[in-house]
Amino acid sequence: MFLDVTGSKRAVEELRSTGIKYRRLYESMMDGFARTNLQGQIEEFNSCFQNMLGYSTKELLGLTYLDITPVEWHSYEKRIVENQVLPYGYSDVFEKEYIKKDGTVFPVELRISLIRDEQGKPQGMWAVVRDITDRKRSEQELERMVDRFNLAVRSGNMGVWEWDVRTNQVLWDDKMLELYGIEREEFNDTHQNWVDFLHADDVGRMKEELRLTFSGEKDYDTDFRIVLKNGDVRYIKAFAQVVRNSAGTPLRLTGINFDITEQKKTQESLLISEMFNRGLVEAAPVGILFLDSTGRITFENPAMLQMMGLSKDNKTVVIGEYFQELASIRAVISKSEISQILKGERINAREIHYTSILGRELDMELYTAPLMNPEGRVQGIILMAVDITKPVAAGKELRESEQKYRMLYESMRDGFVKMDMKKQILESNSFFLTMTGYSAGDMRKMSNIRNIVPERWYEKVDHIIENQVLTLGYSDVFEIEYQRKDNTIFPVEVRLFLIKNQKGINEGMWAIVRDITERKKQDKNMIHTERMAGIGVMAAGMAHEINQPLNTISLAMDNLILSINNGSSDKSYLENKTLKIFDNITRIRNIIDHVRAFSKDHDDYIQSGFNINESIRNAKSMIVEQFKHKGIHFLMDLDKTLPQPVGNTFKFEQVIVNLLINAKDAIEEKEMIPGTNFKKVVEIHSSLEKQYICVEVKDNGIGIDPKDTDKVMLPFYSTKGEGVSSGLGLSISFGIIRDMNGTIDIQSERLKGTTVRIMIPVKKEVTKSFGMQ
Repeated sequence: MFLDVTGSKRAVEELRSTGIKYRRLYESMMDGFARTNLQGQIEEFNSCFQNMLGYSTKELLGLTYLDITPVEWHSYEKRIVENQVLPYGYSDVFEKEYIKKDGTVFPVELRISLIRDEQGKPQGMWAVVRDITDRKRSEQELERMVDRFNLAVRSGNMGVWEWDVRTNQVLWDDKMLELYGIEREEFNDTHQNWVDFLHADDVGRMKEELRLTFSGEKDYDTDFRIVLKNGDVRYIKAFAQVVRNSAGTPLRLTGINFDITEQKKTQESLLISEMFNRGLVEAAPVGILFLDSTGRITFENPAMLQMMGLSKDNKTVVIGEYFQELASIRAVISKSEISQILKGERINAREIHYTSILGRELDMELYTAPLMNPEGRVQGIILMAVDITKPVAAGKELRESEQKYRMLYESMRDGFVKMDMKKQILESNSFFLTMTGYSAGDMRKMSNIRNIVPERWYEKVDHIIENQVLTLGYSDVFEIEYQRKDNTIFPVEVRLFLIKNQKGINEGMWAIVRDITERKKQDKNMIHTERMAGIGVMAAGMAHEINQPLNTISLAMDNLILSINNGSSDKSYLENKTLKIFDNITRIRNIIDHVRAFSKDHDDYIQSGFNINESIRNAKSMIVEQFKHKGIHFLMDLDKTLPQPVGNTFKFEQVIVNLLINAKDAIEEKEMIPGTNFKKVVEIHSSLEKQYICVEVKDNGIGIDPKDTDKVMLPFYSTKGEGVSSGLGLSISFGIIRDMNGTIDIQSERLKGTTVRIMIPVKKEVTKSFGMQ
C-alpha cells in the first residue's frame, strides 16, 4: 500500500520577506528558502537552497522555478498555485522533483506561501523546500524488498512483470515468457505485445481495468484469458501495484501473473496480496494502526510504536488493546468519531500535540479512514499519524524571531523609513511617526518623501542618491531638514541604504533618520565659544593693527597744529593731512567692523556664493600682526580665477583663522625644543583641481604624532596640553566644511610640519541654499 502524504506537514508557517533582518536564522535553517515573483522568477534564496541545486547566485537569479522542475511536474504545480496558494495564501505540503545544475533529478518536499503587499495584493511566493532524497531512498529500499518478494513468488510458479507507463516499456521475467509460451527474442518489450496475446473477448474489459487502476478507482486484481501461438487458451490471474509520484501521476505498474487454468489459486493469491501490502505498511515512514469494528487494535507498524514510545522488544505493545483505553492517546480521536468512521465517513487531517508513554512531546498530523473488506464493507479503521514536530518547532522559532525583530524595530530611538525608488514611503517605525507628527495613515497617503522635506534640500538629496547610494549602495551620514505635520522645520541627520532584489535590481531605500535639534543648539554654542576664543588670541595683533593708524593720525594732527601755529599751512597742505587722518579712521573702523561681524552669531545668514580668496585675506588680516611679532614668515599664493563656492563667508574665515592659529602654535612649540634653529614659515595656497576648490595651510612646526592624526578633529581632543586649547577648533572647522559638502585632510610628520588640505566642491551655478535657516 502506498500512502499519499501530500499536505502532511502543514506546520511551517507562512514566511514573510523581512529582508536583511532574519538573515542569521534564514541562512542557518536546514531547509531551503526561496522567493519568486508571480511569474515564477527566482528573486531570493538562502544558502541551503543554493547548495541543494548547485547553481551560482547569478545563475539561480536568472531561472524560474519551472526551469529547475522536470516537465512532468509543471501542470501539477500550476494546479497547486491556482487551487491553493492564490485563494488561501498557502499550499499543503507536497512532493515534486528538482533538477540540479549537473542534471541530477532529486525529490523534494515543499510548501508555498503567498506574499502580499500592504494593500493585500499578491506580490510573489515563498517556498520552504526540503530535500527528501534519504526518505525516497527508504522507499526504494521498499521496492528492493518487493524485488526480493518477486524472487520468492517465482518459486511458486508465478511470473513477475513491470510496465513503465512513461516509456511504454514492458519487462517480463523468464516465468512470464514460459506462461505465454514464447522465447525471449520473440518478446518486443512493449505493452502492445501483451495486448496482442489477450483473448479478443477480454481486450475491452482489460483496457477498462487499466483505466480504473490508473484513476485510483480500484486495485489491479483481475484475471483474463490469453491465446498462445498454438491456439491454446489459458486463464491468467494477475495482481499489480501502481507506483505514482507525489502528484498522483502513474509511473509504472508492477505485478505478478500465474496460470489458473487447471488450478484455482484464489486463496493463495489473496495471501500473496496480503503479504505484499503488509510489507509496504511495515516499512512506511508514517505511523499506522488498524482497529477492528469494536475499536480493538489489530496491527501497528514500527513507526507508530516509535511515536507512542514503544517497541516490539518490550511487553507494552498495543495489539489486542482497545484504542480508547490507551491513556497516552485517548484524546487523539473520540468515540463518536470512531462511530462515524465505522459508518464509512472520513475524518479530515488535523494537527494534535501528543505526549508519548515515555513523556516525549510530539506534534502530529492525523488521518483516519474506514478499512474495507474485499466486498466493500467497513470492517475497521485505518489511523495514520505523521510526526511534524520539527516543522512546528521551526515555525514557532520563526514567529518568535519576527516578534523580536519587530520589538527592536519599534523601540529604536532613530526613525526608520522604507521607500521605493520613486521615494514613495512604504514602511516606517513609530519613532519616525512621532518625530514628524504624522500618523501611519498620513504616511500611506503621501505621494513622496519630499512631502516632509523642504524644497531647498531636493537638489542635495538627489545628488547624494545619484553619487553615493546608487554607486556604493549606501550614503555617508548627511544633514538636511524635515517639516513636521504642523509645518515646523527641524534639522535631521540621515543615512540611506540601497535595497536590491535577488536579480540585483534596485527596489528601494532604507533611511535611518535622527532628530539633531539639540545637537545643533550645542554646535551653535561651541562655534560661538571657539570664535570668541579665537578673537582673544588675535587681540594683541588687532591692537597693533589699530595702534598703527592711531599713531599716523596723531602725527598728522601734530603737524597740522604746528603748521597752523607758525602760519606755514596752506589749503592744499590742510586737505592732504585731513585726508590722511580720515583714511586711517576708515581703516580703524573697517578693522573693528570686521571683527564685530566675525564675532557675531551667523545662524541667520543665508548661504550664498562668496569670494574664497577674500575670506582668506580677511582671516590673514586678523592674525598677521601676531605672525610678524613672532618672526613667522607668511607666504600666500591665491588663484585669482577661482569660482565662488556656496557657504557662509564668516564661518569659512573662522576655519582659516583656526588653522592659522594652530600653525602659529605648532611653530612656537617646535621653537621651545633646545637646540632648534629654523626659519619659521606658514604658507596658504588656493587653487582649482577639477571640480574642487583646494585650500592648503602649511607650516614647518612641531607636527602631529601619527597616533594622534585620526583624533585631532574629535571634539575636545587637543595635542597642546591641558588649559592651552579647548580642543574644539578642528572639530568645528570640520563641521563647517562638511556643511559645504567639502572635506578636510591632514598630513603631518613629527618635527617637520603639517599640511591641512581643504577640498570644497564647485557648483556649476548657485540656485538654492542648503544652509540651515
